[in-house]
Amino acid sequence: MPHAENLREGQQFRIRDRVLALERPNGETTAFYIPAGAIVKVKHLPRNGDLLVDVLWSGRTVMIFCRELLEYGERVMNAGTEG
Repeated sequence: MPHAENLREGQQFRIRDRVLALERPNGETTAFYIPAGAIVKVKHLPRNGDLLVDVLWSGRTVMIFCRELLEYGERVMNAGTEG
């Protein structure tokens, strides 16, 4: 399995199995699942010790766990859309 140190901003991943995502649209945290088959793009890298990475999905910036992205995401080079 790849390591978080190998993540780069702008990388795109196809989600092979649903992953938990978190969003704070109005300061209140909402949890939901990004479905299998979705494409996400790494927006901001995790800082030292952070468990979450910011990704762009369907025009929204959401947070997902690095471990889940690396475990359930398949790197894609050119994914025409973002989810």
